[in-house]
Amino acid sequence: MSSAFLTPRVACIWGANGISGTAMIDHLIEQSSNEWNHIICISRREFQLNIKDNRIVFLSIDILNSTTDEIVKKLEKVNGQTITDVFHYTYIEKSDEDELDKINKILLEKALDACVKIAGKTIKSFSLQTGYKVCFIILNLILNLFNFSIMVFIKLKKI
Repeated sequence: MSSAFLTPRVACIWGANGISGTAMIDHLIEQSSNEWNHIICISRREFQLNIKDNRIVFLSIDILNSTTDEIVKKLEKVNGQTITDVFHYTYIEKSDEDELDKINKILLEKALDACVKIAGKTIKSFSLQTGYKVCFIILNLILNLFNFSIMVFIKLKKI
């Protein structure tokens, strides 16, 4: 099927300045504007890439120090209600495993809550990248991750 028959999609990339985020931006801008007509890039730091593409809009958001409502207000200014695909790459490294789990869970929860609150049923996919540490965590952490995945699924199902 030709992309001319598809509804243009809107990407929201959390962690846009990181390795995976920039790779996703590079991939999306290679696609036609008929497929991806708006790309919302979010990172704590100012935009680090030197990309000139009128589909890209960048938001600098400190997720940890912002409420979900504050994040939603920033997304409203860039037509966040049209988001169809979410790519979550945010990550903060911590040496303490409990702190690492806690802080990154907050990042994911706020990103998910903000996207669901602003875009609701327009969201067609939510992509969560996990890293190598997932392969080596103990059974208890696996069970916590499983329970958290169920929570994400339930939140999306409520849409």
